[in-house]
Amino acid sequence: MISFLIFMMIMLSSIIIIVFAGIGSASTSRARSELGGLPSEGRFNHISLADINKDDYLDIIVGAGGYPGNEPGGLYVYLNQNGKSFTDASTGLPGSGKNYFGSVQVIDIDKDSDLDIIAAYESQWSKGDNKGIGIWLGNGGSSWSAANSPTNSGSFDSAFCADINNDGNLDLIGGSSRGLYAWQGAHSGSSLSWTEVRDGLPTSNEYTGVNLGDINNDGRLDIAAGSYSSRGISIYLCSSTGGISWSEGHKDTSLKHNGNTFDMCFVDFNDDSNLDLVASLRGGVKAYLGNGNSGSRDSWWNEISSGLPTADDYYQIAVEDINNDDKLDIGCNFQVWSNTGSMSNSESYSWQEIELDVTLSEAIGMAIGDLNNDDHMDIVGCGWDSGVKAKTLALGVEQYHFIRGTVLDKATGAPLSGAIVRTDKGDYETKTNANGEYELNVRDSSYQLTIILSGYKEALKLTEVSGSDLTVDFQLIEETNKPESKFTLSGTLTDSATGEPISNVVVTVQPGGVSTKTNELGKYTLLITNGSYILSYSLSGYQSDSLNVEINGDSIIKDFTLSSTTADGLDGDGSKDDGGLPFMEIPIIIFAVVIAILIFSRKKRK
Repeated sequence: MISFLIFMMIMLSSIIIIVFAGIGSASTSRARSELGGLPSEGRFNHISLADINKDDYLDIIVGAGGYPGNEPGGLYVYLNQNGKSFTDASTGLPGSGKNYFGSVQVIDIDKDSDLDIIAAYESQWSKGDNKGIGIWLGNGGSSWSAANSPTNSGSFDSAFCADINNDGNLDLIGGSSRGLYAWQGAHSGSSLSWTEVRDGLPTSNEYTGVNLGDINNDGRLDIAAGSYSSRGISIYLCSSTGGISWSEGHKDTSLKHNGNTFDMCFVDFNDDSNLDLVASLRGGVKAYLGNGNSGSRDSWWNEISSGLPTADDYYQIAVEDINNDDKLDIGCNFQVWSNTGSMSNSESYSWQEIELDVTLSEAIGMAIGDLNNDDHMDIVGCGWDSGVKAKTLALGVEQYHFIRGTVLDKATGAPLSGAIVRTDKGDYETKTNANGEYELNVRDSSYQLTIILSGYKEALKLTEVSGSDLTVDFQLIEETNKPESKFTLSGTLTDSATGEPISNVVVTVQPGGVSTKTNELGKYTLLITNGSYILSYSLSGYQSDSLNVEINGDSIIKDFTLSSTTADGLDGDGSKDDGGLPFMEIPIIIFAVVIAILIFSRKKRK
């Protein structure tokens, strides 16, 4: 009997914990707004995001690509204007013309705390005028100056810069049409010096994607390189200290695949301190878990590509936690796949595409970052003939929905364009279009909507967005010089528990800020003109509240009942009690019930 009761107590406690832990919201995939100031056409290849001008907003750096005769060509920087739009800041960079780039990286090469740009000239296919790898030093603002590059010959699809041998200087690797290159850096301020260190690297075949990471955890950075000639991914380990030389890092087939490899990215999906790998190719996207090169060579990499695309061409890879679930997700070609697998079990890894309500034709470049500092990741993409597009997103466990509506002239019924529509929180703002229509994509919450248009009275309404889209229309009253008629807004406020009138309640309407207090009979009276108002009331010891009121050529009466902050499950400070037992007390109560049953059973046997 005792064992059975204890077992039931444990099971009931477990059930309660499971039910409460399982409550949550599903991920959403709303695109909130497209940011302006970016080119809407032209061929672009590769994108990086970085805070160039140190204003705490991510800026866009993009390299144009193309074939002979395709414009624009060039390397461009677009500075983020407070998460709302972008402006060009490309002075000193190669402009339009036959300047085509396969990759773009932003990093501080000369250690002056200003970010610099490294870009690979892809000249073989595009027949571009410039070749090799270009380097431009930044001044933390809007201009750039060319710096000494390790090479100005050959066609390079990609370049990547990092400190390979931990000597404090940034080194450089490049994937070219004639194999792989590496240069050791020895820099003094803006004077950059490079020494070729190519021993052990291939001198033939085209390599379209390169990256650096410490694959075998020996403190030196190794190379992952994607081949354009159906050789899959090659690994080259940095095999010396001080100087730099290379040895091939695997002979197995775990990273071999048919199809050209275009890009790759080192990450750590499962937080085991071993680098993992994502690659894009002609034929989909692949992901691999690495084990730090322990054990036999054929076990160094374990593919985890279930749910990722297996057909079509995919290009620049971006990896971030885009939906705020603490797991890294994969982006490519303006698409995103959410990591739905177990962090501790590679066999259960899987990916699921998030359906974004945004598209980009012939997408090639892609980057993920928080463009508007709202703690949600956004996406930037560029395409073949489709320009550059930056879209703020609302992915994650929180729900987002649209507030839509129309703003009209109250007297004529005509639509009003250019009216500012804004919320009191969340920094959501837009303007009405030519048809008087507006749309805001907001996080589920309560809002005060304000409409402002020159020549019209300001209008306010309270809204509650919860689980679905909402329509909120406005009719604005034109400003006039003659005094407007005023109407009476009156009523009585009583205690919801006793029915007694309540005196000294502050009653206020906005806009205008007209206020009064209830008398000893709980009555109030306000004189206001036609319009839409928010009526609020407050008194210490009672819950404050507010509601929408419309005055339309006649006086109205609004009576209210107020609830005490110490009644109906409210604490003395006005905060809401959950109306039930604290969660952690439930198992204790179950235990007490079991003890009582045991005592009763024992007395009964006596």
